[in-house]
Amino acid sequence: MSDRPDWLIVLDQKCEETSQAQVGRELDVASSSLGQVRNGKYPASTDAIEARVRGRYMNHCYTCPALGFEITSHRCAELQRGNVSASIGIRGQLRRTCPTCEHRTGR
Repeated sequence: MSDRPDWLIVLDQKCEETSQAQVGRELDVASSSLGQVRNGKYPASTDAIEARVRGRYMNHCYTCPALGFEITSHRCAELQRGNVSASIGIRGQLRRTCPTCEHRTGR
């Protein structure tokens, strides 16, 4: 049994199935950063990358307190970065809620 976290195993599998560069594009993460994460040499927290892997490839979801419905952790990370095409009211709600949300990554 491996001590490697499940999300890292999935990340490795996806990189081997396609390429690290392709996975980086899908996750909106630099390929070099993925290499560092995979090799245990990433100098910062891997929480945001973990959330993207779990949401994109592992269908990890939770209820967004700002939106009031279930979203993937990958979509949550996109919303935290401001990648949202929504009404001004929803963007405002996200701006007010995301900074203190329990699901926020990279704090």
